[in-house]
Amino acid sequence: MNFTIQITTIIVLLILNITAYIITFSSDFAIQNKDFYDIISIFNEFIFLTCLIAGFKLLKKAKFVGSIISFSIPLLYTAILYYFFR
Repeated sequence: MNFTIQITTIIVLLILNITAYIITFSSDFAIQNKDFYDIISIFNEFIFLTCLIAGFKLLKKAKFVGSIISFSIPLLYTAILYYFFR
């Protein structure tokens, strides 16, 4: 993959991760199963922060594909939350 495409993808994924974290931060996100979402939302910070830290460590080692995968995991998690709770 081209270097500029990889860097652009990483920047876009970071912006989307921040947006997804803000969207899922409040308990108003859940329309269905609010009680169950309160339990699941405990893991939101852990998943987002862990994947971001892992992505930055991989980026520091110049492993762009690994960092793209690491930055994609929170977006997949947000999509799953959106599917089950909205």
